Amino acid sequence: MGESFSRRPPELPIFQFCKKTNSWVSIKRSKKEPGNVVSQITVVTYNVCFESDFFDQRCEQIFQLLQCQKVDIVCLQEVVPNFLEKLKKEPWVQDYYYLSNDRIDPTLSLYGSILLTTIPPKALRRWQLPSTMGRDCLEAEFIINNQTFSFATIHLESLDYPQKRKEQLISVSHILLSFPSAVILGDFNFDSSQDYSHLETKRDMIRRGMPIDQVESMLLSGELKENDILKSHPNLSEYSDVWSESGLVPPTEKGYTYDSEKNKMIRGYERVRYDRILLRSKYWEPKAISLIGDQAVPPCKVGGAVVFPSDHFGLIMTLEIKNQNNQNSQI
Repeated sequence: MGESFSRRPPELPIFQFCKKTNSWVSIKRSKKEPGNVVSQITVVTYNVCFESDFFDQRCEQIFQLLQCQKVDIVCLQEVVPNFLEKLKKEPWVQDYYYLSNDRIDPTLSLYGSILLTTIPPKALRRWQLPSTMGRDCLEAEFIINNQTFSFATIHLESLDYPQKRKEQLISVSHILLSFPSAVILGDFNFDSSQDYSHLETKRDMIRRGMPIDQVESMLLSGELKENDILKSHPNLSEYSDVWSESGLVPPTEKGYTYDSEKNKMIRGYERVRYDRILLRSKYWEPKAISLIGDQAVPPCKVGGAVVFPSDHFGLIMTLEIKNQNNQNSQI
């Protein structure tokens, strides 16, 4: 499967705000630049929801969340053109961030993935994935502490398409194969503890009148298959699922990023951990991970309605360097 990804796509422009022209302009980075020296990186992944309901209020809340967190690398999915235009006008974005996009072409897609970063990337690339929904992988390559470190933002195929998601994940793993450190993050559209068929069974039980707590306590028959791709494929087995495998979060915290019991923007039962951060590195380790956007927008801003910034909750992770001595030479 890696053959189709042996040739890299053209590098994308990187955008920076120019106060002189009051506009976002594309910049070129010198290949001779030494890169960045840092000991800690904060990262966010967040599906911001393309729906138009309470759009302005939700955008305002999301922007406040990101500004307060002072994140180094922000990866957003389901970004519509109007969201990006609002984001580009935010003073804190103009002052501190590079952008992967200055526009989203609505004739090509209803929405897309974008990246904001305070660390200037060496390169940006957008890889087309095997997809019937136009899904792709936005890859940002950085030189950090004299080594390459790549971050791949994904929004995998939705609904009951496990085979397509498997193909997409394997494709992404091939894209990142040559990097000594890599992160895959975004909306994976499958859960770590149940397959789509299990979710459908739970929904049917609830429709028949079974209480939700009773449904969730049942052990459903059928082998869990989809999540196994993360351990069964040699390229993906090297990655650690930071939420469940870093030891930073108690097992009792399920980490549902799509939770119909809490987030009333979701219609119908669905409690799943769709959004993930996977890490592969000998040199960096996670020090913290938590949900963001899991509190409602203040009722005064939405006429008393219960509205969340998105139908998804996001994830924020802190990475720290393991050992400065390991970073002396690029591999």
